[in-house]
Amino acid sequence: MSWYKGIGFEAHYFPAGFCVLWRDAIKIFLQQEDGYARPEDPAARERGAWNVYIETDSVEALFEEFSQRQDRKITRGLCRREYGALDFEVTDPNGYVLVFAQPDESNGSAADGNSSSRVPEATARA
Repeated sequence: MSWYKGIGFEAHYFPAGFCVLWRDAIKIFLQQEDGYARPEDPAARERGAWNVYIETDSVEALFEEFSQRQDRKITRGLCRREYGALDFEVTDPNGYVLVFAQPDESNGSAADGNSSSRVPEATARA
């Protein structure tokens, strides 16, 4: 939980391995089970798979905040997506990918080709 606290989430613990993380209007519910092992998915990166998609109204500010921290791994930088969102992703210490996104309403969306911001269009991952 310390990693999540490091990106500004507060934690409230409950019995039986249950935890609620929150920051502003974002809430993440987690549960720990004895013997659980994260399943391997070797093709996840190729597919661009993520584990948690978090919508916010301040994605650029979050990106700037996370970018200032050396201990936070930004997997993909801020970019406009073809489905009309502005987002970026980070990977937690357990390898889970979190996408922070905001509907892209400024100057049109990437989907309609009217975007004129300095934020790049999404490109394939390396």
